[in-house]
Amino acid sequence: MIHWEAKYLLNRLPVEGLRKFADLIEYEGPILSHFKDVAGRDYLFYWVDDDAQVVRWIVWSVEMQTLVAYLNKEIGLYDMMRLAQAGRLFVVDMEHMEALRTVGYANLEDLPEAYLPLDNLIYAYEMPEAYNALIAEEPSMYLTRLRERALVFEMKPKDSKFSTTVEMGDAGMFLRRLDRSFQNFAKDDFFERFKNTFGDFNRLKRTLSELMQIVSPRIVTLEYRSFVVGISSDNVHRPEDTNFTDWQENILVNYQREVVDRNYNDPATVEAIVTKYGEEARAGIFGPFMDILNDSNYRISAYNRVGTFKRELRPVDESKELQIVSRAKRVVDPESKVLVNLILELPSNQDLGHLSRKALSQGLLFSQVVSEAHMSLTVIETDDYRVTLTKPLDYVLRLEGDRYRIELSDLEISVIGTSREDVQRKLVTTFVNKYLDSRITGHPAQRLASLFQGLGITLVKSG
Repeated sequence: MIHWEAKYLLNRLPVEGLRKFADLIEYEGPILSHFKDVAGRDYLFYWVDDDAQVVRWIVWSVEMQTLVAYLNKEIGLYDMMRLAQAGRLFVVDMEHMEALRTVGYANLEDLPEAYLPLDNLIYAYEMPEAYNALIAEEPSMYLTRLRERALVFEMKPKDSKFSTTVEMGDAGMFLRRLDRSFQNFAKDDFFERFKNTFGDFNRLKRTLSELMQIVSPRIVTLEYRSFVVGISSDNVHRPEDTNFTDWQENILVNYQREVVDRNYNDPATVEAIVTKYGEEARAGIFGPFMDILNDSNYRISAYNRVGTFKRELRPVDESKELQIVSRAKRVVDPESKVLVNLILELPSNQDLGHLSRKALSQGLLFSQVVSEAHMSLTVIETDDYRVTLTKPLDYVLRLEGDRYRIELSDLEISVIGTSREDVQRKLVTTFVNKYLDSRITGHPAQRLASLFQGLGITLVKSG
């Protein structure tokens, strides 16, 4: 055993009521052990030397968050020693029957080099199960654990008018679609994996329902330089049946691999998806996710906090999208709407702005769900301007899933909104800005400039 003399000797280890919580590393006996004192403070005992009579340990107090970071392989053993509370380390010589012989006080630099672990010595095992309960009881540690494995998405607007900010409605829609896609993936994955394990289908559904309460995606990071959101699934609260532990541990990684990290414009990828998933599953899993990818207002990227995945997410060609999810099989959002064309027989003096339910039911001659509606405007108002037109501005309104789209193909305008009011507001703002740009700078496309002139525009600044 190395001869080492402490600068300061103590009569005893200044800790009361130590009890072992877990042996973290073992080789023919404990190498690194975790103890707690009567006050619940945490201590590590690290074996460094021995001879025929004495075992030498380095002992220090550790923050639980630091210990969890070590068990998660974020920091090494040397880092934990360096982060010892108040920089205090104790060198404890114990007889094999655990009777204290000497206790020395030391700083890290006082120790023999042979006693120091290598800088890159990372924990080589899975985190012991006992620590999941500790993490679940401590909110900050629970959040840290989920953040470590988060899948992060970033939305950046293509139009820089409002810098990198994202409308609340758009962010909410993004999260709803992502949640729907993940939930449907998890349910389908669980069913396919365990359907032959359960003899009772109702028991399978009950088990899945209980597990979904645990693994449903949770927001664990949120940033506003653009809209950056990290989602994670719970791998801390374990189900009673350990047969599902591996599924729970890997469901987020599997979602990343099967749904997020895909090139949907690659024919081989499309074929693999169609082969593996049924029509209903594809509609529920990939439909909402492709709605995210095909949002014309934003660029989407994704990466994981582990550092093994990063991708710019691209829009999907319509032909490829229809191979994966047919329009007829789209999962309908409970809050989604449809456009309906009505033919009514009404009195000539009927105020169309105030139709009663009775007038609608009695006067209805024909109704049909339509994919688009042709509409027009003669007055356009923004916060800054009022525009009147001698010729109506004709446009097409479409409902695409849970989004509204307005297109003026002649003026090369296409906007998307989360409601009819939202998309009309975007239309008038885009129209006015485009018109002002043509007046101030001379629009580079003469055809568009002549179209603006043909509308007979009168523009008055508000206020």
